[in-house]
Amino acid sequence: MWTELPEPQVVAEEVNAYRYQPLAVLWNDGTMMRLKSPTRLVLTYRMGKVRQHDLDKLRAFLREHLDRIESEPTILVLDSDSRSLDITLDGRTVRQSWPLMDRRQHPLLEEVVDRLFSVRIEDARTIRVDWGDSAYSTR
Repeated sequence: MWTELPEPQVVAEEVNAYRYQPLAVLWNDGTMMRLKSPTRLVLTYRMGKVRQHDLDKLRAFLREHLDRIESEPTILVLDSDSRSLDITLDGRTVRQSWPLMDRRQHPLLEEVVDRLFSVRIEDARTIRVDWGDSAYSTR
């Protein structure tokens, strides 16, 4: 059975020649789904709740840096592995993408991804996600 989830607040994803795959997804209520490692692309994720204190710290970081994130040069990535970031915060949406081969050229964007992987997920469970049917739906 499919469970439709609301629009996420933060999405970090990776795209390569073979697939599109979210690395981490964070919803407004603190629910997070992420790969076990940002470098290992599989269909199995951990899903649970981010502690309120950690969620507040992450949102404060995003608010503080949202203008800088938005001002990063947007890079159109063709035929190359890339990462992208969608952040919706306080009614404002910022989207960025950058090639994986240029990761060191985009430290702030990579720091957002790192922070998504550094927050602890409480009561996490393992889920398998099929992205082919409907984005942000879980089985």
